[in-house]
Amino acid sequence: MENSWTLHHAVCLFEALIFGKSETGPGNYTCSSYHPLGSRVENDIHRARLDCVPLNGSQRFGTRNKKCRRCGYANETLTHVLCYCKPNFVSITKRHNSIQDRLVRLFKASATTTVRINQAVPGFDGSLRPDFVAVNETCKTVAIIDITMPFENRYAAFQAARQEKQNKYAPLAEHYERQGYSVFLEAFIVGALGGWDPANEGIINHLKLGHNYCRLMRRLMVSDAIRWSRDIYVEQLTGVRQYQEETGCTQSV
Repeated sequence: MENSWTLHHAVCLFEALIFGKSETGPGNYTCSSYHPLGSRVENDIHRARLDCVPLNGSQRFGTRNKKCRRCGYANETLTHVLCYCKPNFVSITKRHNSIQDRLVRLFKASATTTVRINQAVPGFDGSLRPDFVAVNETCKTVAIIDITMPFENRYAAFQAARQEKQNKYAPLAEHYERQGYSVFLEAFIVGALGGWDPANEGIINHLKLGHNYCRLMRRLMVSDAIRWSRDIYVEQLTGVRQYQEETGCTQSV
């Protein structure tokens, strides 16, 4: 009973952290407008804003071991658990792919547009595999989009993640520019705690995605990010995987 209550309280704190982050971010960082949790965890917001989730690395007093219980990393923080812990990489990848799949499904390619999803680009001497590349041979345009889900440490984390992606794929952009293409290179960012980057709107406009459905898509993407991160966190505490594979589809349990 005590362990069950501890787990329940830990999950409530995690959800409060998501909600708390939405109110402490700067004006150009959006989360609370899209996440579905509401105010039911409001009593835990103040503790959650201090990152007081029950993890080994969050212990501020005493000499308790702070190592990650799954991979042995020196400091088990929420950032490590949700973004870097190797035993969680399968779930982290599925979280990423849930965002990628929604974006790809919404894009309507023309007859002269070739779309590559997480594939190497023919003719490019390198190992880069962007999440989304759309090449329009008629208009001589290329859109290179890579999805990233950093841990929200204020909006600066989003800016750093975007710059990292732009630096990474700059050689690919130059490859197309040398062939006379006009290149659009951007990072599509949804935070690991459900933060929505307003700069995503520029990508939505460039790809000419349907604005009516995009209102729903934003909420679904934020909800996916929160759901997967919550599952990763619970699995970290319990060692029990929170989803199951059925006929090629991923479902939460």
